[in-house]
Amino acid sequence: MANHSFRPAGKHSNVLQAPLKPKNAKHTLKRLLGYLKSSRWSILLAFIACVISTLLTVIGTGLNGVAVDRFIYAGDLTGLAWLCGLMIGLYMVNLIASYLQSLIMIKVGQTTCALLRHQLFAKLQHLPL
Repeated sequence: MANHSFRPAGKHSNVLQAPLKPKNAKHTLKRLLGYLKSSRWSILLAFIACVISTLLTVIGTGLNGVAVDRFIYAGDLTGLAWLCGLMIGLYMVNLIASYLQSLIMIKVGQTTCALLRHQLFAKLQHLPL
Protein backbone atom coordinates (compact mmCIF):
# COMPACT_ATOMS: atom_id res chain seq x y z
CA MET A 1 0.00 0.00 0.00
CA ALA A 2 1.34 3.45 -0.89
CA ASN A 3 2.38 6.02 1.67
CA HIS A 4 0.22 9.12 1.17
CA SER A 5 2.26 11.59 3.24
CA PHE A 6 3.90 13.46 0.40
CA ARG A 7 5.69 16.79 0.29
CA PRO A 8 6.52 19.13 -2.60
CA ALA A 9 9.70 18.16 -4.45
CA GLY A 10 11.12 21.66 -4.86
CA LYS A 11 10.56 25.31 -4.20
CA HIS A 12 8.13 25.92 -7.05
CA SER A 13 7.32 22.36 -8.01
CA ASN A 14 3.87 20.84 -8.07
CA VAL A 15 5.35 17.33 -8.28
CA LEU A 16 5.10 15.31 -5.07
CA GLN A 17 7.68 12.84 -3.84
CA ALA A 18 7.84 10.37 -0.96
CA PRO A 19 9.12 11.61 2.41
CA LEU A 20 12.83 11.31 3.09
CA LYS A 21 14.15 8.51 5.28
CA PRO A 22 17.14 8.96 7.60
CA LYS A 23 20.42 8.01 5.97
CA ASN A 24 21.71 6.25 9.06
CA ALA A 25 18.83 5.28 11.35
CA LYS A 26 21.06 3.58 13.93
CA HIS A 27 23.22 6.69 14.32
CA THR A 28 20.13 8.90 14.54
CA LEU A 29 18.62 6.70 17.26
CA LYS A 30 21.88 6.71 19.25
CA ARG A 31 22.01 10.47 18.99
CA LEU A 32 18.42 10.84 20.19
CA LEU A 33 19.02 8.42 23.08
CA GLY A 34 22.02 10.55 24.03
CA TYR A 35 19.62 13.37 24.88
CA LEU A 36 17.88 11.06 27.36
CA LYS A 37 21.11 10.07 29.10
CA SER A 38 20.84 12.82 31.69
CA SER A 39 17.32 11.63 32.55
CA ARG A 40 18.10 7.93 32.83
CA TRP A 41 17.33 7.77 36.58
CA SER A 42 14.02 9.52 36.05
CA ILE A 43 13.16 7.13 33.23
CA LEU A 44 14.11 4.17 35.44
CA LEU A 45 11.87 5.50 38.22
CA ALA A 46 9.01 5.95 35.73
CA PHE A 47 9.55 2.38 34.51
CA ILE A 48 9.42 1.06 38.08
CA ALA A 49 6.23 3.05 38.70
CA CYS A 50 4.77 1.57 35.50
CA VAL A 51 5.61 -1.99 36.62
CA ILE A 52 4.08 -1.35 40.06
CA SER A 53 0.93 0.08 38.48
CA THR A 54 0.59 -2.87 36.11
CA LEU A 55 1.13 -5.45 38.85
CA LEU A 56 -1.41 -3.77 41.13
CA THR A 57 -3.95 -3.72 38.30
CA VAL A 58 -3.48 -7.46 37.74
CA ILE A 59 -3.67 -8.17 41.49
CA GLY A 60 -6.82 -6.02 41.82
CA THR A 61 -8.49 -7.88 38.99
CA GLY A 62 -7.65 -11.19 40.66
CA LEU A 63 -9.07 -9.97 43.96
CA ASN A 64 -12.38 -9.26 42.21
CA GLY A 65 -12.63 -12.98 41.51
CA VAL A 66 -11.73 -13.80 45.10
CA ALA A 67 -14.42 -11.41 46.34
CA VAL A 68 -17.08 -13.12 44.29
CA ASP A 69 -15.97 -16.73 44.89
CA ARG A 70 -15.12 -16.60 48.60
CA PHE A 71 -17.15 -13.79 50.11
CA ILE A 72 -20.18 -12.83 48.01
CA TYR A 73 -21.15 -16.41 47.14
CA ALA A 74 -20.64 -17.50 50.76
CA GLY A 75 -22.39 -14.44 52.19
CA ASP A 76 -19.39 -13.41 54.33
CA LEU A 77 -19.85 -9.64 54.59
CA THR A 78 -17.03 -9.16 57.11
CA GLY A 79 -14.50 -10.80 54.80
CA LEU A 80 -15.94 -8.87 51.86
CA ALA A 81 -15.56 -5.56 53.73
CA TRP A 82 -11.95 -6.42 54.60
CA LEU A 83 -11.19 -7.35 50.98
CA CYS A 84 -12.85 -4.16 49.70
CA GLY A 85 -10.64 -2.12 52.05
CA LEU A 86 -7.58 -3.93 50.75
CA MET A 87 -8.63 -3.32 47.15
CA ILE A 88 -9.21 0.38 47.83
CA GLY A 89 -5.70 0.58 49.27
CA LEU A 90 -4.23 -1.24 46.26
CA TYR A 91 -6.04 1.01 43.82
CA MET A 92 -4.89 4.12 45.70
CA VAL A 93 -1.26 2.97 45.42
CA ASN A 94 -1.95 2.20 41.75
CA LEU A 95 -3.28 5.74 41.27
CA ILE A 96 -0.19 7.24 42.89
CA ALA A 97 2.17 5.08 40.81
CA SER A 98 0.39 5.99 37.56
CA TYR A 99 0.39 9.67 38.46
CA LEU A 100 4.08 9.56 39.36
CA GLN A 101 4.90 7.84 36.07
CA SER A 102 2.98 10.45 34.08
CA LEU A 103 4.55 13.33 35.98
CA ILE A 104 8.08 12.02 35.49
CA MET A 105 7.65 11.30 31.78
CA ILE A 106 6.11 14.72 31.14
CA LYS A 107 9.08 16.34 32.89
CA VAL A 108 11.59 14.23 30.91
CA GLY A 109 9.84 15.10 27.64
CA GLN A 110 9.73 18.81 28.38
CA THR A 111 13.36 18.88 29.52
CA THR A 112 14.51 17.00 26.44
CA CYS A 113 12.54 19.26 24.09
CA ALA A 114 13.94 22.35 25.82
CA LEU A 115 17.48 21.00 25.40
CA LEU A 116 16.88 20.29 21.71
CA ARG A 117 15.41 23.77 21.18
CA HIS A 118 18.31 25.39 23.01
CA GLN A 119 20.92 23.52 20.96
CA LEU A 120 19.08 24.27 17.72
CA PHE A 121 18.88 27.97 18.59
CA ALA A 122 22.60 28.03 19.46
CA LYS A 123 23.41 26.36 16.13
CA LEU A 124 21.26 28.83 14.21
CA GLN A 125 23.01 31.74 15.96
CA HIS A 126 26.39 30.57 14.62
CA LEU A 127 25.22 30.23 11.01
CA PRO A 128 26.10 33.06 8.63
CA LEU A 129 23.33 35.25 7.29
